[in-house]
Amino acid sequence: MRELTAYPDAELATILYLRPHLEAYGGGVGIDVRGGGGRFVRVRRIGGVEGSPAHDRASLDLLVWHDSDLKRMALAQHLWAVLRAADGDRAGAAVLYYSATVMAPRQMPDPADETKAVCLLTVELLLRQA
Repeated sequence: MRELTAYPDAELATILYLRPHLEAYGGGVGIDVRGGGGRFVRVRRIGGVEGSPAHDRASLDLLVWHDSDLKRMALAQHLWAVLRAADGDRAGAAVLYYSATVMAPRQMPDPADETKAVCLLTVELLLRQA
């Protein structure tokens, strides 16, 4: 029997990886698995498959709120670039690698309030325990 390996928490690892990049980006942007509105990024795992017995290939949505369409898209593009650059980077108890973009950033109605908008992007990351 192989050694049992639990996959790391993909949402938490992504948040920990993105947090310093958001701080460097400026503008007091929050990030978590819940919340939204204002200047905020919500990270949610929407699925995925195993990459190997030791690697999780997680699909993650990032919903981005900001003050205007232009700023919202700029922040989404920045986060997309940061995730595409992940190449064996440690984030908490995980090591992250960029795998693929499922859907590039796009503007859409806020799921909680159709009078507002969000940017949504979906990426696939490969994660393993650190």
